[in-house]
Amino acid sequence: AIAMFGALGSFLLFGLVLPLLLPIAPPQALAHYFKERGLEKTGALTWERGDVHELPQDYADMLGWQELADKTARAYHRLPDSVRSKTLIFGDQYAYAGPVQFFGRRLGLPEIYSDDASFIFWLPKQFPYRHILLIDKKPRSATDAVFGRFSEYQVLDSMTTPYAREKGVKLFLYRNGDDSLANVAEKAIADGKRPYRMD
Repeated sequence: AIAMFGALGSFLLFGLVLPLLLPIAPPQALAHYFKERGLEKTGALTWERGDVHELPQDYADMLGWQELADKTARAYHRLPDSVRSKTLIFGDQYAYAGPVQFFGRRLGLPEIYSDDASFIFWLPKQFPYRHILLIDKKPRSATDAVFGRFSEYQVLDSMTTPYAREKGVKLFLYRNGDDSLANVAEKAIADGKRPYRMD
């Protein structure tokens, strides 16, 4: 009898913990489940920066990929040919660049670049671009070495997928880089790669 109750207890405990380990239900249903059981008090919904959310961070990281890629493709393909041919797509983080890279070929997108994590290995040596389609949460400072070289920027779209970690991430189009842009960008890329001794 003791063994039976022990097995039953283990099964019940596993049933309570399983939704934290695997996305076994849609995001809204899991958020409701976690709230009903007060799991925010356990630390299970605390993300790496210490703030509490409705879903575990690993699950939220999986949401919104298709939306980000689709909106990037839509913004890119709506550009006039003369602008699009001189536009580089740049994700501030690998979490933004990864989904666009994953779905991008099917959506007719060129290579996407980032200077975050291993994406730095694929940054181009030459910078023949005049515009940047930036994926980031906020615009860059006017004093930024590269982004300060553009005459203007505008917000083209933003992420809206509920519960996604990337909710609120925006698509910025930086236009009309000045004549120093290529040299400044190429130097920044070379400096970024230097610690890895990549030629």
